[in-house]
Amino acid sequence: MIEAISEKTIKFLLNSEEPVTSKMIALEIGMSESSIKHNMKEVRQIIAKTNAVLNSVPGKGFWIEADEKQRKTLQELINENRDKAYSFNYRRNYILDILFQENSEYTIQIFADDLGVGRNVIIKDLESIEKWLGFFDIEMIRVRNKGILIKGGEFDIRQAIIYNNTSLMDTMEMDLERPDDLDFRVSGTFYNYFSKVYLKNDIYQIQDILLNAERELDYHFEDVSFIQLMEYITVTFNRIQKGRLVLENNILNKCKIKLEEFEVAKHLIRSYIGDIQAYLSIEYRCMAAQFSLYGTYEEAVSSSFIKEEYYDYEARNFVERLQAIIVNKRILINENLINDISLLFKKKKLQKSYQIINSNYLKRDIKKHLPSLYAIVLANIQPLEHALNVKFTENDIAYFVMLIDNAMEDTIDEVRILLITSFDYNTAKYLENKIKRSIRHIKIEKVIHFEDMDKVDLDNYDIVLTTVLLDQEGIIKISRRVDTFDLDLIHKEVKRKRELKQKILTREDQLFKVDLICNGFKAKRKEDVLEKGVKLLTQQGYTNEAFYDVLLQRENFVSTAIGNGVAIPHGYKSEILRSGIAVIKLDRPIDWTETEKVEIVFIIAIEMDNHKEIYDFFAKFYALIDDKERLEKIKKAKSSEELFIAIENIGAITRE
Repeated sequence: MIEAISEKTIKFLLNSEEPVTSKMIALEIGMSESSIKHNMKEVRQIIAKTNAVLNSVPGKGFWIEADEKQRKTLQELINENRDKAYSFNYRRNYILDILFQENSEYTIQIFADDLGVGRNVIIKDLESIEKWLGFFDIEMIRVRNKGILIKGGEFDIRQAIIYNNTSLMDTMEMDLERPDDLDFRVSGTFYNYFSKVYLKNDIYQIQDILLNAERELDYHFEDVSFIQLMEYITVTFNRIQKGRLVLENNILNKCKIKLEEFEVAKHLIRSYIGDIQAYLSIEYRCMAAQFSLYGTYEEAVSSSFIKEEYYDYEARNFVERLQAIIVNKRILINENLINDISLLFKKKKLQKSYQIINSNYLKRDIKKHLPSLYAIVLANIQPLEHALNVKFTENDIAYFVMLIDNAMEDTIDEVRILLITSFDYNTAKYLENKIKRSIRHIKIEKVIHFEDMDKVDLDNYDIVLTTVLLDQEGIIKISRRVDTFDLDLIHKEVKRKRELKQKILTREDQLFKVDLICNGFKAKRKEDVLEKGVKLLTQQGYTNEAFYDVLLQRENFVSTAIGNGVAIPHGYKSEILRSGIAVIKLDRPIDWTETEKVEIVFIIAIEMDNHKEIYDFFAKFYALIDDKERLEKIKKAKSSEELFIAIENIGAITRE
């Protein structure tokens, strides 16, 4: 195992373009200089294993001499042999695994000793874990001098187990070759995951049990449904064998099930578990409900507590909120889109551990290619979670992004125009077509006679053109011929309007301010960044200090990294005094998660009561995240003022 001090030292050396001294390394990783010097022999030996060389010159410092292949091998060596105890995610999984076993002998001190960290670290970990468990209605109980326990319904505990286990996929190495004789729905990713998480279970046995149930019910479970059912069956069997039975009524009791589903579930559990017969009726029903949910979902919810109209209403509201934000593309809102989104709402309501996407590759691909849309959905999902009382994962958010992107029609920042004339229909139509042929990025939504002006609201249009002499502010007068001069005038106004649509700063009450920008911030962990951002916001009267806990709790549940080296920690209303955005550009990228690095962080505090402010901001923020050239300017900014200008000038359009 590679100790934390060695891992951090090597990572710093790999990221350094120039030689670094032991003092610089000590300051970077938070160790004493004497500890660094004492440990350099170990570092040198680790580096030598990859045929790379650690060079050192007195007074100049240390540097690694290695080609790209050796650097990659060294990074892989670190990842495979790292001391994981200093990682919160590792400690959280370790602690949860113990708690789920309901071992009452584990105290804070035992956890600290097992993981090789201090008591205060474990205390903070437990506070975060306690909030996470609360989402599943599970209570953490601390018994003085005895240990730490969890208390909750068995069904809820199983949901938490599955939810926590699936989070391991992000960092799991997929190094096992998938056997060819597995069912085609069992992917290589799931095979690696199952083999490493459920070590004592036989994947072939679980697969065959489900295939038999599928034949008896005459169902065909889709890919994601099939593997999620395999995991549910596995966890159910493991828990029953430990004497942990579902004895309480739960949300699945609301589902409609068929007699044959109940009988197949009963036979399945009895054939595997053996002689245990008592108190299993609710287990049978829960298993039957799983068959119904994954096999004939519409029937399962048709007579349940779920009100179809409510979820359709929330789905439509959600899409319409996104449309109000995304100014340069039109979402084709139809029944298919609403039904797909509403269906996921209902599945998450019934089963918190449900995952519509079970592929980390797809999630990463969506983040990479649709970072701005991912950011908008992520930043606007929280009000929806409150309305539905559910929590959405990164996979859920990626699925929403995929649905919205599939339904999008690119309008390329179209400028809406109203044309007012005194001509007859055919002449007016000719002038309309002439303008359309000559000017790009416009949509002439209406052509009216000047006598009908009182029938339209001019504020609904970006530009109002008239060939009639009208004494009204804001209307652009063009000649009756619409000549070259007029077309040039229209072109300039269209360009100006498109820039305004994308411009981040349009009001005196600006969300971005130089005082809320920190350029070149040195951070080791994302917690340092969140703390700095909240400090900036609090000092300027935007939030109070408790906003840090809001951000951290959210971050521990779902990462706010959105791709392209950007993260958007955010919160609404709670602990917010007024809306503002802290922008922090790091001096070098840091690990935001175990799989994503981040260099630019927007810490967003939005007062939810001001809907217009929210829509205005996100409409422009969407354009910023989508502008890779602008992000590069932000990354290269040498001062807060220069960074501020890069954000302020987002409206500059390079595409004609």
